[in-house]
Amino acid sequence: MNVIAYDPYINEERAKALGVTVGSLDDIVEKSDFITVHMPLTKETRGMISMKEMRRMKKGVRLVNCARGGIINETDLAAAVREGLVAGAAIDVFEEEPMAADHPLRGVPGVVLTPHLGASTVEAQIGVSVDVAEGIRTALRGEPVTTAVNMAPVSKEVMRVIRPYITLAERLGCTVCSLAEGAVTRVEVIYNGEITEVNTSFLTTAVLKGMLNPILESEINYVNAPSIAKSRGIKVTEVKEKEASDFSTLITVRAAAGDKVTEVQGTLFGTEGRIVRINRFRVDVDPHARILICPHINRPGVIGTIGSIMGEAGVNISAMQVGKSDRAGTNIMVLTVDHDISDETLARVVALDGIFDAKLVNFESV
Repeated sequence: MNVIAYDPYINEERAKALGVTVGSLDDIVEKSDFITVHMPLTKETRGMISMKEMRRMKKGVRLVNCARGGIINETDLAAAVREGLVAGAAIDVFEEEPMAADHPLRGVPGVVLTPHLGASTVEAQIGVSVDVAEGIRTALRGEPVTTAVNMAPVSKEVMRVIRPYITLAERLGCTVCSLAEGAVTRVEVIYNGEITEVNTSFLTTAVLKGMLNPILESEINYVNAPSIAKSRGIKVTEVKEKEASDFSTLITVRAAAGDKVTEVQGTLFGTEGRIVRINRFRVDVDPHARILICPHINRPGVIGTIGSIMGEAGVNISAMQVGKSDRAGTNIMVLTVDHDISDETLARVVALDGIFDAKLVNFESV
């Protein structure tokens, strides 16, 4: 049996460990006999499989959705099965639950529908109760508890030092994730200056939390962030260097995706976090709400044109920062915006002559 997986955030090493071949969405649609979906329902995944995709599938294909209702267009699926484009389907999640009596999938031959029970069965609840009781008994006996979810303890003294940096670390991770091109395979967190005198592992966990939360549906917290990063094949290293050049403390996050490395640096100005470098560009950015990052050619008219596009889209710019690199002719523009920016508006920005890229970083997702 050949298994093809499509996941823009998985890397080749992790896929190989799972015994699957990484392919594109087109590969999945055109080559598969069985297609199952395992993803959160987001703006990008809603309606990912609709009539357009079903018409390109192999004759006799069967679809399974046990993830989230809405990823497969239910009306299109009913029509595709009736037309013979799809041989059958098994669905236990729906856009509206419980299903309406006149739902288009009801009564369609070859479609198996089951309630979205999750773990809410009598047997599952009994199993959970037994596991909890056994865990308590094991703990009272003083034996190792295999189901413990406690993170490593952090002393009051260490927490007093690192607390002001926690939010900054999360937002550096979020920024790197948003800028990285493809699946991240390696993360290096470098600490410079005064912060190196204490245990910084909690801050490294905060970086991972900030990286993973925007791309995963399940809640990423300080307990599970390291294990989830490991399960996704991300190698994490921590480096400490006492000297911090221009700052008393500096945190650098480097993320490698394929052969491309993205780097973001941050520090505190008083008690407020600041991003002070994005790749080779020096900046001074307050990382809150949303920021739009646009590397561009340094010439007249570029900044004004982007401002006009934002205005036409009804997006208010509350702050703007332009950073120069050590290379002539290239700048980076960072806009702090008060609203989400649509894909269409981002596409207009990217299409401008002189703009190399445009990435929106939403810190509210951290």
